[in-house]
Amino acid sequence: MSARREEATIKSGCVVSYFRLAGFLRISVSSVSAISFPTLVPYHGAGERFTFGPGYTYQIPWHAITKLHLTFQANETVKLYANNQYICDCTSYQFTVEPDDTVLIRMEANSPVSGMFTAWQEIPLEKQLLALTLLSAGLAGIAISVISIRKK
Repeated sequence: MSARREEATIKSGCVVSYFRLAGFLRISVSSVSAISFPTLVPYHGAGERFTFGPGYTYQIPWHAITKLHLTFQANETVKLYANNQYICDCTSYQFTVEPDDTVLIRMEANSPVSGMFTAWQEIPLEKQLLALTLLSAGLAGIAISVISIRKK
């Protein structure tokens, strides 16, 4: 009878180890899949500094894979254009670029200007659901292993 108990203990130990490993792997995969999706502008955001002199123009194209939020800030007033359409004379402005769209931003100034664009993309709903599912499965695996250890 004691040999059967030892065998059962070994089997339950293997099951617990499996759940721990599976839980850890699911959590790892969900974390990586949520943040390592390759994009020019990652979901956590990115920035692009710019500097140009008086009488010069500066232009930069922005392409959105998903909805792209773009903020522009400058230390001096610039004439701001998007796709060759005048927007305003300003020192800051916010854009939203729709998925699969490209916008050419152009600035002109009469004095030296420096500033920064800050951009971040919305995470697609499918990726959010996948990450949440994998994270939940990993946490459930860890919870099962903890419960089975406490029952011993």
